[in-house]
Amino acid sequence: MTNNFRKKSILIVVLAVFLMACSLTGLLPGRDKDTASSGEYRSEVGGYSFKPIEGYELIEFYGITQMMAPGGNDETGPMIAMMGAKQEEKLDNQKLLGNMKESLPDAKFSKPKKVKVDGKAGLDIKLEDYEDEDVMGRLVIVMVEPTQHFVLLGVAPKAEWKALNKNYEKVLKSIKFFEPKEMSFDEDIYDDGYIVSPDDFDFEPGQFSTYDEDGQLHQWAVSAVASSQYGDEGWSAKQAVGEPDVEDCQDDIFAWASSSSNTVEWIELTYETPVIPFEVTVVQSYNPSQVVDITVIAEDGTEFSVYEGSPETTQYCPAYLTVSIETTTEIYVNKVRVTIDQSELGLGWNEIDAVELVGMPRLGSYGPTDPTPFFAGGMDFAGDVPEGKGFLTTGPYRKYLSVPINEVVALEPIIGPLKSSSGGLKPRADHKDTYVFDIGGDMKAYVSITTSGLVYKKTIGPVNQVDMGVEFDSDTYDQLAQLQKDMNYQLPYTLVAQILGSPGLIIWDQIQDDGSRRTEYYWFNSKGDAMWVAAYNGLITGYAGISFMPKN
Repeated sequence: MTNNFRKKSILIVVLAVFLMACSLTGLLPGRDKDTASSGEYRSEVGGYSFKPIEGYELIEFYGITQMMAPGGNDETGPMIAMMGAKQEEKLDNQKLLGNMKESLPDAKFSKPKKVKVDGKAGLDIKLEDYEDEDVMGRLVIVMVEPTQHFVLLGVAPKAEWKALNKNYEKVLKSIKFFEPKEMSFDEDIYDDGYIVSPDDFDFEPGQFSTYDEDGQLHQWAVSAVASSQYGDEGWSAKQAVGEPDVEDCQDDIFAWASSSSNTVEWIELTYETPVIPFEVTVVQSYNPSQVVDITVIAEDGTEFSVYEGSPETTQYCPAYLTVSIETTTEIYVNKVRVTIDQSELGLGWNEIDAVELVGMPRLGSYGPTDPTPFFAGGMDFAGDVPEGKGFLTTGPYRKYLSVPINEVVALEPIIGPLKSSSGGLKPRADHKDTYVFDIGGDMKAYVSITTSGLVYKKTIGPVNQVDMGVEFDSDTYDQLAQLQKDMNYQLPYTLVAQILGSPGLIIWDQIQDDGSRRTEYYWFNSKGDAMWVAAYNGLITGYAGISFMPKN
């Protein structure tokens, strides 16, 4: 698939004039990807969908979609095209047609006929002998709203017009309208409509790496390869190189996307400096939470799976999937492979903007090593954890809460009939199965056991906003972050729970291979803001963390 139109196409001449005639300010840049495999093509940018004609070559650029018939040529078709967008001026169908006639003095317009498209009133016009070409054309224009227009154009040599017109009718009857997607775009555009693609990245040493106060190195990738990519420039693997650069949640050329939208794919990223890995963060900028595996790769090629999951929907986008890593040996990693499964949910492309690797390089320090917490002023904060409120008191969640970790237990009396969800994934050598059950709030719980029946992990996904009867803001986060620093990065979880007035939603509870216990908690306030902490053996340490995530 290409991302530009034929330069001399009569179609572009007509539509280019159409754009100028509309005084567009809301034309939404970006190219939508082919979804014809589902029987419908949907242009999010243009605000319309339709059923493509089988055998026609379909391309889209800036919300303008073109279908070229087999054997068609750039000058006369046969081809069908359409575009939709918003314009600044409020128009009706007659005013829009008048603008086009003024801008196309050489075209012969027939007397317009009334037509309905998806219930919206429009005008149906025939075009003949445009710019001395022996062609015929048909134009349907519709003001979907006073500031949203749509045009459907068909062009063919006179001898082939009858056949094209039949297909034109099929497309016309299949059209549906919706609100065009708002986007922003800063790229330069050549006069002939071709996108100026980003140049190949040229890196300076250390350009994408910084050290934090604990001596940990935070790195963004310097190169990437993938199982497939949607384009050689936009949506290619190299778009996941460097820091995140996609604004907001959107389909964007500056993120990696696979060639197809319903497949299992992977992207492998390389980092400048090998490190003992502590954390990986995957920044997903479109249709997030379809990541099913994250694997880190050592210098010698040895692979270690550090995350396995299932595709799930989430209300957060862009989404930052952060995985904390506990290592028991000195292994230096310089690659990360992220696998996505787009075949289950039907959401479309799971686009990845960037992937961060955090760890300790050679000759560095692993951060705090004293296992004894430091309490300022000799105070002991190991008090009671507050009682939960709201969702935390519901029966399904308390059922999840009652599943013991690091014990052999009969699960069916606790969670009900066992439903397997792990498929062929084995996050550890002695993994037997993972069972799933609903806990309310459009969330599911997952409980993983070993071959001996030992419960070694329980998680929740997707994590959705629920009522927890707590209030906090960014100032609360600043207080907790400063407290963690003052306590030499040995902050007890119990103190966080007391400050927030709630035990929090346990979204991850796992016994690590080295016997340590990793637990992650979420709190939501009434605005939908979230607070997240990760604790190891009850302590929020230098290589765990606290995050505040505003809803917006």
